Order: sequence, then C-alpha cells, then structure tokens
Amino acid sequence: MIYVHFARVSFDERVKVTVPLELKGEPKGAEEGGVLTQVIANLEVECLVLEIPDAIRHNVSEMALNDVLHIRDLKLPAGVKAMQDGELIVATVKEVLEAAPAEVVEAEGAAEPEVIGRKAAEGEEAAEGAAAPAAGGEKKAAEKK
Repeated sequence: MIYVHFARVSFDERVKVTVPLELKGEPKGAEEGGVLTQVIANLEVECLVLEIPDAIRHNVSEMALNDVLHIRDLKLPAGVKAMQDGELIVATVKEVLEAAPAEVVEAEGAAEPEVIGRKAAEGEEAAEGAAAPAAGGEKKAAEKK
C-alpha cells in the first residue's frame, strides 16, 4: 500500500527542505598528502517553492592542506538561505597519519584472546582434586562401620 499526501502550496510561500550537498573538484591539499573529508552530506535550506535546488554544489579545488569549509563559505543560489549554523564544518582537508609500523606492535606484544575453556579446565582440576580426598574419606568412614 502506498500512501500519498497532497498539500496545496502557494508559489510565493517559503518552505524548509533538505537538499544534498555535493563537493566537486580535487583539493590542492591532496597533492601534499591531504584527504578531503565531507562531514555534512545534506543541507537544510529555506526558499520559495519554485526555487528549490536539486543540490547545492561547491568547488573544493582551492582547498589547501588543513583548510576547513564552513556552511557560511558555501555559495547558495539566489533566494536560498541555509537554516543550519554557519559555523558548522562541511568538509576538511587533513593529512592522514600512517598506521604504526608492525615492528612497534610486535614489540608491545600482541594481546591473546581469552580462551573460555582454559579457565574452566583449571577450575575443574582444582575441584576434582578437592573432591578426591573427600571421596577417599567417605570410603574410610564406610570401612570403619
């Protein structure tokens, strides 16, 4: 079953909608080892019904290493207003730190996974050892009678 809700909207009415945010281009910082990370994928905007953009596109080719793109930096189409805080971070270009070398990990020692059966086996041996003398004591008591 499909449910559809129709609403009558005036052409001069402003509406709040969420539109996709597309970043285009290759940042300059990528040549220096930086990686572009998009933090916000959708942007909430307010505009006239007939001016709803299909997406907000921003060229990131001028972003250098350690640059940050905020919502206030986006160039929005005429009549479109961002409803989110202008200080929110849209994207960053940061250098990715390499993982620790394998030699360092080996020197620290690899953690062994806990073996559940091992502890139970040790506990059973102790329990069996304690039960054995008691069983022997019962036999002696039975022999005395």
